[in-house]
Amino acid sequence: MVAGQEIEFRALTIIDLVTNLVKIVRIKDKTCANVTLQFENAWLARYLHPATVIHDQGTEFTGFDFQNHLNLHGIEPRSISAKNPQANAVCKRMHQTIGNSLRVLVTLNHPFNINDAKQLVDTATANAVYAHRCSYHGTITATPGSLAFHHDMILDLPMQADLQLIQQH
Repeated sequence: MVAGQEIEFRALTIIDLVTNLVKIVRIKDKTCANVTLQFENAWLARYLHPATVIHDQGTEFTGFDFQNHLNLHGIEPRSISAKNPQANAVCKRMHQTIGNSLRVLVTLNHPFNINDAKQLVDTATANAVYAHRCSYHGTITATPGSLAFHHDMILDLPMQADLQLIQQH
């Protein structure tokens, strides 16, 4: 809160379920066109295209723009009917980390206006994504960052992984 005002924060969370790599993008609104553009800019323009995209039943994902965009890239859209426990666990951990980071950042540097508050949210989000990419995951026996980028996120060490073997587990 900034001087009694509430700030609404909308984000698109993208998770690679093989490596557990997470990307969080702040979005201005949840329209299908905006979400499609942000997905293109944040994921498709930077990383290898996935074979399948699993998404919820929100209109931003079931709309023509998003579905057509996936089809144009040869990506199979898959809508979920039940909750996705793996993705939900990652989202829950990210929300918890962002909340913890925000509590510390607000204590250290109280925001005085909306721009300061947005900056703190962006910083907390970046901190959480970096922490997640550097955290060792026992199930994949590596960090998401090292699997995705073939390099340790903290130490200057190359890393190779058999993603097909990891995907089978």
